[in-house]
Amino acid sequence: MSSSHSIRDLVILHLGAYQEFIDEEEVPYQNSPSSISQTLDITLNRCYEVISELEKKGFIFQDRRKTKKSGRKRKVYFLTEQGKKRENEIREELEDETVELDGNEVIEEIQQDEDLPDESKKTLIGREEEIERLKELLEEAQKDRCRAVFIEGETGLGKSRLLSELKDIAEERGFKVLRGYCKRETLDPYFPFREALKDIEGVEKELSDIFSSRSEEIEVNIADKESLDAERRTTFFRTTELLREIAAEQPLVISIDDIQWADKGTLKLFHYMTDKLKESPVFLAATYREGDVEPGDPLKDTIQRMARKHLHHEIKLTPLGKAETRETLEKILETDKFPEDLVGLIHEKTNGNPLFMREIIEEMIDEDIIDPKEDRYPESEDDFIVPGVIKPVVKKRVMRLDDWTRDILQWGSVIGGRIPLILLQECTGMGEMELLDHIESLIDTKIWEETGERDEVEFTHGLIEEIIYDGLGEWLEKKYHHRTVAEAMKTVYGLDFEDIYSEIARHFEKGEEYHESFKYYVEAAEVAERVYAHEDAVDMYESALAQSSRLRDLKGTDMLEKPFEGSEGEIDEIDILERVSGIYSLLGDYEKARTYLDDALDRLGIINKKERLVEKDIHFSSRKMKLLRKMGETWLEQGEYERVLKTTERALSLETGKQKVEGEEEHEVSKERSESLSVKGRAIMRMGDYERSLKIFREEKETAEDMDDIKALGQAHHDLGSIYLQKGELEKAEENFKEAIELRERSEERRLHSKSLNNLGVLYHIRGELDQALEYWNKALNTLRTIGDERSMAALLNNIGELYFFKGDLERAADNCRECLDISEKIGSQSTKAMVLLNLGRIFEYRGKTEEALERYERGLEIADEFDDSLRKGEALGLIGSILETKGKFDEALEKHEQSLDILEEMGIKRAMGSSLRRTAELYREMDDTESAIEYHSRALDLSEKTNHQIEIVMNLCGLAESRLIEGDTDEAADNIKRAQDMLEDVDVPLRTPRISLVLGMVEREEGDLDEAEKMFKLALDQSEEMDLRKDRVRALYELGRSLKNREDQEARDMLEEVIDLTEKMGWNTLKDKTESILDSMDKSS
Repeated sequence: MSSSHSIRDLVILHLGAYQEFIDEEEVPYQNSPSSISQTLDITLNRCYEVISELEKKGFIFQDRRKTKKSGRKRKVYFLTEQGKKRENEIREELEDETVELDGNEVIEEIQQDEDLPDESKKTLIGREEEIERLKELLEEAQKDRCRAVFIEGETGLGKSRLLSELKDIAEERGFKVLRGYCKRETLDPYFPFREALKDIEGVEKELSDIFSSRSEEIEVNIADKESLDAERRTTFFRTTELLREIAAEQPLVISIDDIQWADKGTLKLFHYMTDKLKESPVFLAATYREGDVEPGDPLKDTIQRMARKHLHHEIKLTPLGKAETRETLEKILETDKFPEDLVGLIHEKTNGNPLFMREIIEEMIDEDIIDPKEDRYPESEDDFIVPGVIKPVVKKRVMRLDDWTRDILQWGSVIGGRIPLILLQECTGMGEMELLDHIESLIDTKIWEETGERDEVEFTHGLIEEIIYDGLGEWLEKKYHHRTVAEAMKTVYGLDFEDIYSEIARHFEKGEEYHESFKYYVEAAEVAERVYAHEDAVDMYESALAQSSRLRDLKGTDMLEKPFEGSEGEIDEIDILERVSGIYSLLGDYEKARTYLDDALDRLGIINKKERLVEKDIHFSSRKMKLLRKMGETWLEQGEYERVLKTTERALSLETGKQKVEGEEEHEVSKERSESLSVKGRAIMRMGDYERSLKIFREEKETAEDMDDIKALGQAHHDLGSIYLQKGELEKAEENFKEAIELRERSEERRLHSKSLNNLGVLYHIRGELDQALEYWNKALNTLRTIGDERSMAALLNNIGELYFFKGDLERAADNCRECLDISEKIGSQSTKAMVLLNLGRIFEYRGKTEEALERYERGLEIADEFDDSLRKGEALGLIGSILETKGKFDEALEKHEQSLDILEEMGIKRAMGSSLRRTAELYREMDDTESAIEYHSRALDLSEKTNHQIEIVMNLCGLAESRLIEGDTDEAADNIKRAQDMLEDVDVPLRTPRISLVLGMVEREEGDLDEAEKMFKLALDQSEEMDLRKDRVRALYELGRSLKNREDQEARDMLEEVIDLTEKMGWNTLKDKTESILDSMDKSS
């Protein structure tokens, strides 16, 4: 369209399309000014201005006639003869320019005429501060600092409009803007992100792989806690890395509308992105309505979790004030000449809601209550349309539609959200062209709008959708509509409707087709499980159980037969209860997991009673064994070993009396027997009864061999390796772990394979073969990264951190421990978090940062106490005791050590007991009770030798040597430290080299060889400085200063004074006091 054509030409073309009705008494609504302004997307005042000009020039004339839409007389316009002539001229000009007359191009070209206001430059009224805040956050994001913002506000306050403003600003600044949305009452995993990211060119295949609902990488065992979030974390990692790459090329904005309706996987992904993209130019924005968020809602939880790590900002939209209300009126009416009372009335009646303002004012304009050209405004409150009648306003607008259009509108409200035209066509049975005509009418009346996607529309506002749906009963039964929509979705999408199972289920549920809704809720849950959206899977299974309950109520029975054939065979309520229990176990909520298992056992009892089965029935036995074994696993995770034994023994007692059968059922019972033995044996092992545990694991192995089950045999060898490791029989442990690794590799059990690799690494770590341990741990870590098992990754990273600690590489140790901490916080693994906090504390302690170490130890203790983790609690108490010892608080320290030892002895974990005994011995040495110190070191040495723990053996030999030196037993001390030195040559533990050099120097000093002693102390000093072991460095300075005090007085003083400065900073009061005592004696002697 050339620049010679104006908005006036567009009005002429519009009216020319309806000129055929000029002689009729009832004419189309499109001849009215309201319709013209809506169609051309101009304000009503601007429309009247153009109409007035055209009237003056003689192109159009005004009349008052009934409109087909309202049935009332109102102003309408038609072309005059001169106007028709001008219409023909415009059409000829357009044809010369080869522009399609009836297409959207005509509208778009004319709307670019300079007479039109520039909509993109309009200011969003009353939101200046919010816009400025968004600009600030965008600027920060552009500097490679990811920012996230939640925009909260009730219906009509302008959340989506603010996102549109954000889009314009971001694009001006060079951002790529992607926008997704959430659908009400659907739980399609990651739907808003899939919707947003599909606009990225060139990554379609990668996105398809990332969000695929099936995984080729890993076979899921939902009952295994270690598989928590495996594939989901892979999805999170790959999605985030993809966005990181895209943002490196062009800064990125991702916005999500209505996140209060998001599935839990989407919320977790949103949280994950904000955490992991901290150094990328990415801006994440989401809108939500507080009124739709209940206490305990997943969105609330997500926001709280993000707030704890300061990962997001919030913008809360509030209603407009009176000044903004006036500005809104001026904008809509395009005049400031209206009664001042109108501002107050509008503000009072709408409570400052911009949407309500527009709805009310435009409706009053249509009703001729307001006419700025005629200076006509409401004369009283009786003329005023208030928010309380917004619903009638919408209904009135709907009632103006013809019957067919209204019917289509109702179908759209049942479908909800974004409405695919193909689905609408299937529901209505209407032809495509006819349907499009009615849809255009709904778009013209601003009830629907195009979404920007091809062949898809939506309501202009959720409020309108709700009003239409709520009033559906006035026209047709809702349940008929929902049934029809559900069947239509199956027909339209065929075999490709996996992503909308939950929507199909919802429609069947609302249609009271509970058998079908049960089926599709289960299907939806299985899809959620396959993408590791565990919380969403629970929601879907719960919904399925609700359908089952309704079916039972309808049939008047307390138990249903198998309701349907699922993807994995027949499924009943017990299967669902078991699955939900497994998910809660994965999530660490063992109490809730047991609640579902108890329910499953009760229902199994109902079946037993109904079918008059006995517990020796093979099928009944295998199912009950499985449920009891799973119950035992939950108690095992919580350290309730007696309860583990009680439940597993119940399970095994069922098996022992089983009927003798052949085939799959016999295999199933044998499999349950093997798994129950594994759980029972692990509980007994943790109780410290190694011989009994070994006997059970051997029985487990025989059972696995009898049924020739490679997976069960792999577990048996893994369990045998674990018990031999605890017994200190490292060669047998190594043999079994290697056998387990081979079997699990053959069975492609990648996660279980990594567990055996990990345990073999632990074995090499105990031997002091740190490089060998690191090799196996890195293999396991690579596997876990590939399959996305972050829970197991966290535990491995902690192990690797501890390994680097013993190698003396504290920086790498800290890096691995921090990554472990990040993961454990993200996935909520409290036991791993407690464990890694203790390791981080040890790193701080060896760096001389005593207070930081104590803080980590106390946090670890708090978590262990809260979650009843006895092992971590015992370890934490011992570490806190050692810190209190350095502070000179011997009584408190001894109390902590005794508590630690009591807990660990009760658990029977010998390696941990040995460490606790060693720390207690070190305390007694500081208390000058060398007899007790030697006793406790000897007990600790005995345990470490029995478990073949090479590192602990070296540490106890050093401690014994120091204690015996104090006792005056130099020969025995020399033997102890020489043995430790010899062992250190065979094991790779650099962390202990400064300690051995120190003790060797002390022995040399006692034997009178001061030169050799000084040489060893200086060596210890160099070794500790090289590894940044500040605690050992201070000890080396102290011992060197002591040795030099009688020969190099000033050098000794300098060293000892440095020791005082350092110990004061470290809070090492005991060593500080000893050093001050030496300096005092030097002063007196001089």
